[in-house]
This record gives sequence, structure tokens and C-alpha cells, in this order.
Amino acid sequence: MVVLVISVIPADALIVWGWRVPFLMAITTLAAAVILRYNMPESIEFATSREEIDEDYRRRLKQQQKNQGGIALGDTVTSSRSRSTSTDMAVATTAADVVSKDALVVNSPDCKTAVTAADVESRVSAEDKHYVPVLELFRGYWSGLLLQMGYEAWIGASFYLGYSWLPSFFAQYAGLSMMLTLWMVLTCMVLFTIVVPVAGYLSDRGQPRVTATICICVVAGAASVPMFLAFRTQNLAACWLLQAASLAMTGYTMGILPAICSSIYPAGVRISGFNLGYNLGMTVFGGLTPLIMTAIQTSTGSIFVGPGLWMTGMAVISVACSVLLIKKYPLTNKFE
Repeated sequence: MVVLVISVIPADALIVWGWRVPFLMAITTLAAAVILRYNMPESIEFATSREEIDEDYRRRLKQQQKNQGGIALGDTVTSSRSRSTSTDMAVATTAADVVSKDALVVNSPDCKTAVTAADVESRVSAEDKHYVPVLELFRGYWSGLLLQMGYEAWIGASFYLGYSWLPSFFAQYAGLSMMLTLWMVLTCMVLFTIVVPVAGYLSDRGQPRVTATICICVVAGAASVPMFLAFRTQNLAACWLLQAASLAMTGYTMGILPAICSSIYPAGVRISGFNLGYNLGMTVFGGLTPLIMTAIQTSTGSIFVGPGLWMTGMAVISVACSVLLIKKYPLTNKFE
């Protein structure tokens, strides 16, 4: 789409409004995503996990209420019908039974307080409110969220390197025309698109997913500086093939990333956890990589080695977090 826009729209118009066209085309992707999501039934696993998290939420709520001396679900309270001057009998009942009574007498350390049935209904309704997935995510799975972000360090950095940063880098330092660099990106992204489903297929056939990511990151980290030194030769074939190889490795890790990262979280918070972790990781390590590598070049004068060392550092972070993922969340590296 970018190549088509640049080829058709005049340079002056491209600067004024033409650059917005590819972004506007993304509306079709958004519409397709909304339609698919709203017509997708919830899985049995999601429903089961959601019930488990709901139960855990209510358990914590009851414990908190006990600590505060309030009414908790399942607690036994003393209730009776209000009579003119006295109470004939006391009945031990649960909070659910209390709702059917006309009035309550609740024993507390300090005093006896009269509570109407309407008050209890309101209290029970408030207690049964559904948990907030994001709060549950940060309460119980924040370590998984951080590991997911770190796991994506090289993946995000490599994607933005090959897709966004290298075209201008080739035009400035390899002597290639901007139009040619865009065609290079287009062909490399075609390869990327082919590799992604292949990786997913192999992953579903039982390939150890995180182990595959570790192997790719080790190779990529070791090859980063030599790759940038090869760019210095200004050889078109070398630049094109190395960019394609980099994006192919990135595509493979992208193909297995959803299966790995979704295994970190239970189904009840999986959508929130995966999407938040994915976008934070891609923003921090991916979106900032072009800016940081340009800053490295400007501040140190290291045009080729500096960016290569940055990519090596991203690979090290991904490998470290991958090892921790296997240790803390073994399912991320297994096929079920």
C-alpha cells in the first residue's frame, strides 16, 4: 500500500495529505476485527476459568468483610421477624436466607444494628459484582506481564528495524533510492507473511515454542553486528538478503508468539493480559528502537556498530525472559 501510494501520488501531495491514506486503509482491518470478535463464541475453557477467578474474588471479598466486621456471604447471622415488643425465636440462617426476612438483627462486637431486607439485597448485589479483569491481572499475574514484555524485546525491535528503520538507513548510508528500498520492504514483508503461518503450524505440531525463540534470538544476537557491517559494503544483494533473513526470523517468532504469551494467563484474564503485554512490549522495545538507534548514531558517530550492538542487547533480553518463562510458566513451551 505504501509503495502504491508513493508511486501514484505526486511528491507535493504526498507530504500534505497522501501519507494519511495507508493509515485510513487500516479502518477495514478494524472493522473486520470487530465483526470477528462479536461473532466469536466464548470457549468452555474461558467460562471455566472465569468462574474460578470469580470464586477467588468472592473469597477475598468475604475475608475482607470479616476483617472489617461486616456482613459476608455465607456468614451465619441471627434474624427474626419484628414483633411488637419482643422476639419469639432466633433463627440461624445464611445471607441468602436473610433476604426473605422482614428485618435483621446483626451481632457485632459493639452493638446490635437493625438492617432491613432491602439493605441486605443491596449489599449482596454489590458483593456479587463481577471482578475487573485488569485489576485481577495486576494483582496475580504482573510478573507474567513483565516477562511477556521482555520476551518481545528482540521481536519488536527486529520488526521495526526491518519494516520501518532500514529503508531510510539504506537510502542514507547504502546509496539506494527510496523507491528501491520500499520495494525491498514489500518483498521482505511478503516473505514475512508466508513464514508466520508456517511457524504457527509447526508450533501446533509439537515444536517447543520458547526453545525455538531462544535459538532464533541467539543466532540473531550473534549476527547483528556482522549484518550491519555488511550493510557498509553498499551491496544491493547483501542488503536485500540480510533484510529478508532478519524479517523471516522475526516472522517465525511472531507466528509462535500468540501461543506462548496466551499460555501465561488463565482464560479469565487472558485477553487483557495478552493484549496489554503485547502492546507494551511492542511499544517499549519495538516502537522506540528506530529512535534509539538513530540517537546512538548521532551521539556516538557509530553508524553501523552502534545499532548492531543495540539489537544484540535486545536479543539478550529476549533470551533471558524466555528462560524465565520456561521456568515459571512451563506450559508456554509445551503443546497440549
